[in-house]
Amino acid sequence: MSATDEPSRARHPAFERARDLLDTRLSRDWSAEELAREVGVSCAHLRRLFHTHCGSAPMRYLKTLRLERAATLLSAATVTVRAAAQAVGMSDLSHFNRSFRRRFGTCPSAWRAHTLRAGDERFGHLAEGAGRRYKAPHSAK
Repeated sequence: MSATDEPSRARHPAFERARDLLDTRLSRDWSAEELAREVGVSCAHLRRLFHTHCGSAPMRYLKTLRLERAATLLSAATVTVRAAAQAVGMSDLSHFNRSFRRRFGTCPSAWRAHTLRAGDERFGHLAEGAGRRYKAPHSAK
């Protein structure tokens, strides 16, 4: 499930506020405790809300959101892998690369190279969180 997908039931105001904070302050170094404090609920209640509304813990939701945003940023010709990682709050480039590969099935630099090719639309659905994986074809050398 994508960070932006949720069941279509009425959502708790604290969940909505937490999701909005994560979305608007993506690069902030959040902890579940800080996020719970910001929205006025206990950390346990915040975890329950996230599991109910999006099926994951708050920090897993944040990581997914960051990776999806980074994938979108990487489709711009002027954004480097390092800049995309930093823009979404992932300053450790090694961790970013491993997480990106785990999420999308390819490394960020290969993702960027493929998305920048004219007419290559194979990655757009992944950046929007469709959840399918793309394996870059081995190039003949």
